[in-house]
Formats: sequence, structure tokens, C-alpha cells
Amino acid sequence: MKVVAAFAAAVTVAFLVGTAASPAASSGLHGRVCRGPLPVDTGAPRTCANPQHLVFYLSRLGRRYVVRSTANGAYAVALPPGIYRAQLPVHVGFTRPVLRPASVRVRAGHNDRLDFFFQSRVAAGAPR
Repeated sequence: MKVVAAFAAAVTVAFLVGTAASPAASSGLHGRVCRGPLPVDTGAPRTCANPQHLVFYLSRLGRRYVVRSTANGAYAVALPPGIYRAQLPVHVGFTRPVLRPASVRVRAGHNDRLDFFFQSRVAAGAPR
């Protein structure tokens, strides 16, 4: 009887240790979604003058994660580590809007800040 109890205790401890410190549980992204001109990567901080409340997808290995931003453009999503493709689910007229960055990397054990910028292709290609 003592052997069975000791075995059950060992299995319980192994289960708890294996699930408590999962790197996937603490990995993800957070930031804002902004509408406006697509920024040029200059290394300088980017500002969000026009935050957007919208839904977009982050896809990896055939799995699609739905991300929703709030009215002030804020979003947060927990993701397993890896490289994801970002895309919007809607079409505007005959063109698909542009969401940048188009691909993102999620690091194991990190919850990194990343802002997304949204603009329609027609506006992106139009002269200023």
C-alpha cells in the first residue's frame, strides 16, 4: 500500500512540475494596432496617432490564432515560440489591406511589445 501511495505522489509531482513552467505559457506579443501610413523602419520609436479596433490573424504551421484589439488599439496574445504570418481577414473593395510587419517572431519565455500598422493597398500606393 505504501508503494502505491509513493508512486501516486511521484506521478502527481512529475505532472505538476512538467506543466508549471511551460515556456509556451509565458510567450507572446502585446502592443497596439494603428491605422495610417506604413512606417519605414528607421530604428526610431513609432507613434500610434490613429489606434484601430480590429481582428487579425497570426498563423503558424497551419494553425491560426485570432487576435482582437481593443477600442484604443491594444492587443495581447499568448503564443508558442516560432515565426508567424500576420494577416487581416477582410477585403476592402478589390484589395486586401496591408498589415505590417507581415511576419513576426515569438521568442520562448518572452512577452515582447510589437505594434502593427494597417493601411489599405490603394492608399499605400497613392501619391502623397
